[in-house]
Amino acid sequence: MNPPPTAPTPAGDGPGSVKGMATASMVLGIVSLVFALFCMPVTIVCALVGLPLGFIALSRQNKGTAVVDSKGMAIAGVVMNAVGLVGGIILALVAGAMFAGLMAELSQT
Repeated sequence: MNPPPTAPTPAGDGPGSVKGMATASMVLGIVSLVFALFCMPVTIVCALVGLPLGFIALSRQNKGTAVVDSKGMAIAGVVMNAVGLVGGIILALVAGAMFAGLMAELSQT
């Protein structure tokens, strides 16, 4: 006799989704750090997307709803995205101040 069929799990609720979120957070953190000096908008956008993904993966790991252990990747993603976000904001402020100083200097001449 065959067991009764089980209901399909909704997309995003399986054990792979936590590992996928943790991996995506870590990859976005690496991208945000690599592009920090070259393209600040990419850094900030990647960090803003990767940070919540890492926090969601961490919370699911801590609740015990995740079967796959990807806590290390989630922590790495959160840390790298936080550093990328803070660094991107600081670099954007420095670049804005330099641009404002240049424009003030050019308007005086």
